[in-house]
Amino acid sequence: NLLNEFLRLLKIWSEKGKTNSHWHKLRLVTVYSSEVLKPSSLDNSLFNAGLIIQLPELNFTEAQSLSRIFGQEMTELELQQLMTLLGGHPYRLHSAFYHLQKGSITLKNLLENRELALTVYSEHLQQQWWILQSHPHLWVLFSEIVQSSSPIICQMELGFQLQQMGFVHLQGKKAYLTCELFRYFFRDRLP
Repeated sequence: NLLNEFLRLLKIWSEKGKTNSHWHKLRLVTVYSSEVLKPSSLDNSLFNAGLIIQLPELNFTEAQSLSRIFGQEMTELELQQLMTLLGGHPYRLHSAFYHLQKGSITLKNLLENRELALTVYSEHLQQQWWILQSHPHLWVLFSEIVQSSSPIICQMELGFQLQQMGFVHLQGKKAYLTCELFRYFFRDRLP
C-alpha cells in the first residue's frame, strides 16, 4: 500500500533526526485531520512520530476576537447564539463572519432561518454526512444524540470516535452535539 510506505518513510526520517546529526537538520511537519478516521489497513504506529498537537475549538473570547477581525460587532447574546448554532469550530465561525462581512447574509437571518444556515454550510455538511456514512457502526449512537436535547450516555470508544470526528463533545460518559447545525442537518437524514 503506497500510503503505508509513504508514512513509514516519514517515520524513519523522523527517527533518524533524533539520532543522526545530519538528519537532525531535517524538520518535518505532518498535518492530518482526525475528522476522518484512519482506514483499518493503515498501520497505527506510523502516526506515532513526533509531537501530536490537537487543536481545540475556539472559546467565546477567541470567537469574539475573530468576529472583530471581520468587523462584526455583536452582543454577547448574539455571539452565544451563533456559537450554539455553529459550535467553536474555526471553519464554521470563519465562514459565518466572512458571509456577514460580505453582506450576503444577516446575523438575524442566519440565527433564525434554518434553511439559510443549511445552505451556507451545505458543502461542509455534505462532507460530514459522507464521513459519517463511511462509519455505519457509529450511526445508532449518533442518531440518539441528534434526537436528544440532553447528553446521551454512550460506549466510550464510540463516543471518542465521534468526538475525534468533531461531531460530539464528551462529558464523562455522556455525549452531546458540538453544534445545533448538525441537529438541523442530520435529523432529516437519520435511518
